[in-house]
Amino acid sequence: METKNRTFIIANLVMTVAILGYLIFAQNPLSGEKDFMNSLRTNLQKHDEFQGFQWEYPRVTLLTSDLLTLANQQGLDVYNNAQTGDYLLEFTGASVIYDYQDDEIVNVIIPETIPQDLLVKLTAHGGLEDYMNQRPSVVKITQQNLNNLQQQINGLDETQIGNYIVSYEDLVILYDYTNDMILDSIMFETVPQDLLTKLTAHEEMEQYKDVKPFNMVIVKQENLAVLQQQIADIDESYIGSFIITYPDNRLVMYNYAADAILLNQVLQPAETQPNEQSPE
Repeated sequence: METKNRTFIIANLVMTVAILGYLIFAQNPLSGEKDFMNSLRTNLQKHDEFQGFQWEYPRVTLLTSDLLTLANQQGLDVYNNAQTGDYLLEFTGASVIYDYQDDEIVNVIIPETIPQDLLVKLTAHGGLEDYMNQRPSVVKITQQNLNNLQQQINGLDETQIGNYIVSYEDLVILYDYTNDMILDSIMFETVPQDLLTKLTAHEEMEQYKDVKPFNMVIVKQENLAVLQQQIADIDESYIGSFIITYPDNRLVMYNYAADAILLNQVLQPAETQPNEQSPE
């Protein structure tokens, strides 16, 4: 990759329409993903909105009560009619809130169009060849969503407006499309396969058994100083532990080797100044 790997610190998770593609938390919980997707395709193609639509398998997020509560707190009107158990379906050109049980489209969200060759240019950079056939979520940084993104990613400022955040399953890239430059990136840590199984076996975490975390970070000597700015009382004794963030702003610090939960708290969204209005 043509850029030095530095660290994005994902801190407060604030759900906004502009970054729906970025916050993919839970995968299809039904058994038989292929059967579910085929059933989904059959159902949706009966709706007028999907007539003549060139089908692609979307990313699927189950809307939990925690996610809907967070959306309501953020004033996201597109979720007003959504119910627990509905799905967020993310296609390349639009996102759909869908009631699978009653086969109803609750709402359609059309994001700002991204350049058609953005991913072609991006994956032409050295080290990204393996990502050519993957479909990431892409967010353009705008004046309207900058404040919310700053609460999630350290170091963003107005100079980044117009750039893109490209999120793969294990990699997030800050990309200047105009100048074809990778400005920053973070490679998500490799974690033990049974980490979440062990973690959610704890009684206090059982409700997260079917929830996919947003991010997992290993506490290391080299990132300790940065993490100390985000989490109070963290010190060298926490090195080797995992910091796991969930869609309802829950942050868990977990010692995998000792199978011990060291910290379990819900982060509070940054307070909005009185003269500011929440983005729509």
